[in-house]
Amino acid sequence: MQHHGAGLRRLRQDEDFIQGLVTDWSAAAASDERLTIEPAAVEESDIERTRRAGLSDEAILHACEVVS
Repeated sequence: MQHHGAGLRRLRQDEDFIQGLVTDWSAAAASDERLTIEPAAVEESDIERTRRAGLSDEAILHACEVVS
């Protein structure tokens, strides 16, 4: 988490979320796991929801690269 944490802090800037991942990743606020569990089911509406949550297209791309 040390290495990825630095990148996540640059992209997310939400220390409470990041500490939740460090403490107990399974209970952290990242509840939508579609990209991990069934990546072929990801739709444009998922990407739009992610943008509305505040992530840029660059951050979304980085997340997809990390998950893959």
